[in-house]
Amino acid sequence: RQLQWRMAACACACGDPMSALEIAQSPPIRWPGRFLASGPLWGPLAGVLLAALGPAPWGSRWHPGVLSLTHILLLGVIGNTCLGAALQFLSAAAGSRPAGGAGTWATLHALYNIGVFALSTGLLSMEPWLLMIAASLLAIAIPGAVLAMCIGLWRGRGERLLRGTLAIPLLFWCVAAGLGVALAIGLVGYWPLSFVTVADAHAIAGVAGTFGLLLIAAGRIVLPTLLGTARPKPRLFFRAFLGLTLLIVMAMHSRMHAEDAATQMRMVAAAMAIATALGLLALWRRARDRNRPMAAAWMLGLGIAHIAACIVAADPKRMGMAPIVSVLGFALPLLVLSVSLEISAFLAWIDLHLRSGRGVHVPGVHLLMPDRGKWHWLAVQCVAGTLLVMLALYPSQTLASLTGIASAVCYSLQAWVRGQPRRNVLRFLHRSGDRPCRT
Repeated sequence: RQLQWRMAACACACGDPMSALEIAQSPPIRWPGRFLASGPLWGPLAGVLLAALGPAPWGSRWHPGVLSLTHILLLGVIGNTCLGAALQFLSAAAGSRPAGGAGTWATLHALYNIGVFALSTGLLSMEPWLLMIAASLLAIAIPGAVLAMCIGLWRGRGERLLRGTLAIPLLFWCVAAGLGVALAIGLVGYWPLSFVTVADAHAIAGVAGTFGLLLIAAGRIVLPTLLGTARPKPRLFFRAFLGLTLLIVMAMHSRMHAEDAATQMRMVAAAMAIATALGLLALWRRARDRNRPMAAAWMLGLGIAHIAACIVAADPKRMGMAPIVSVLGFALPLLVLSVSLEISAFLAWIDLHLRSGRGVHVPGVHLLMPDRGKWHWLAVQCVAGTLLVMLALYPSQTLASLTGIASAVCYSLQAWVRGQPRRNVLRFLHRSGDRPCRT
């Protein structure tokens, strides 16, 4: 612990923005590391499924293939990455170490990923027993992880605004999980419910309430820290965040009561369009020489999300599934996975400090993960995302095969780039004569 405090002091003195986070509060590296490593592994599975299904699923949002692909991307890729990032971010930036020990988080990781696999295969095959297994596992894993993180936020000593705005999307994730369990039970036939209205409320809670609000809450700290943007005023940010939260709750309430939620949905989309526009403006005014690959990924991701939100705000039925697909399959991976690369480099930097002896000069975070690999991943991600949007607009077997191959290559490359800092740490330790040890 004293070594970690000295590392934090040295990082602040050196001016490394990622290293200057509160390292002394960081959890064991394996906690966030296993979630961050699991996220990209779901991408090749989605690619294989895209190529195998062909153009058939894109005629309806209720096709089993579309449902399976959506949950593979959102829960497998984005969900794992967000859990790993949140474990590190809560400790290092919000001063809130999550509750539980190593065994707790290893169990939650296993339950979560087994549940996601059972859910994706159950939705694809519509097997009742798979859906019930998935509902049981995810009903334990998601609330368990949220409870542990909320306990950490409650006990934390970081900024109250940050801790409060991080707790809200985590609670939305529990709501989305509860609605998902109800849908699984309804699909099996044990509980009669209005499937369409509950599914819409489930989607609103999961996409806008969980991942949308989580990116906004974390972006208030991440963008100034990593990209040099201006930090918004706390009171103005709190009012805007609270207003957006209320709009999401109103949209869910109207849809759950089988009312026409088009007005509320348009208001939520308009608010998201304003939020993404403000994010783009902040990025445009940033310090230009800092972390250009991540800045490019965020500008592109926010730009895509802004266009999709404007289309939904104007007419929710325009262009079919393309606006939603562009957000789920293009914008969200750009925003979330680009941050995960920085966190992976930060974790490797901590690992290197813990393994090195006193007085050893070690490379900084930016040297453990050079920009070249990030640019390569970003280029392939743009190709895969563009093909996915084109497939939603113009379904064909050729586009489905190309999109599947590009997606598999993209997420495999992201996994390789994410492991680059780890390989550089081992190479540095080998050259310095230190034997690697398990952390």
